[in-house]
Amino acid sequence: MRIILNCWLLLLSGGALMAQGYLAQFPVHQKGEHFDFYAKRNPERIAAIGKFADSFISMVNRDFFKADFDYPIRVLVLEDRAAFKGFLTDQLAVKEPPDFGIYLGSEKMFVTYEDSGLGTFTHEIMHPLVERNLKDRPLWAMEGIPTFFEKFYGYTQHDEFVVN
Repeated sequence: MRIILNCWLLLLSGGALMAQGYLAQFPVHQKGEHFDFYAKRNPERIAAIGKFADSFISMVNRDFFKADFDYPIRVLVLEDRAAFKGFLTDQLAVKEPPDFGIYLGSEKMFVTYEDSGLGTFTHEIMHPLVERNLKDRPLWAMEGIPTFFEKFYGYTQHDEFVVN
């Protein structure tokens, strides 16, 4: 029994070290109310995206549906598309990386790159929110609702996100 317990402890600590291993590659860290951003550069830009992200969740809560989730969601931001695809393939064993962003539910993590756009962010982040909060949704909604949100545009007014 002691051997089994020690093996479990070793496996658990190895998983934590692996997670810390790839997070150590991201020196920029921006923690918000709903998201925990990690990036390799551009701290000012990451801070602005973080502010947008929290405002976006507040707007969804206010105007559409209660976006309950086990926050924070970890967000990794790579430098460009090539770095993004390489990271997914090499570090996270994603066999066919997408072009813009991906939400990995098992890790409670969204991975993207700097110039993928805010539409990518809103699209991918809506997947887990729709799945968790809209239980009686039709099948089309799992892709339709995220696609709807990626097409929004808006602005911040008095520290509140306004959508057009």
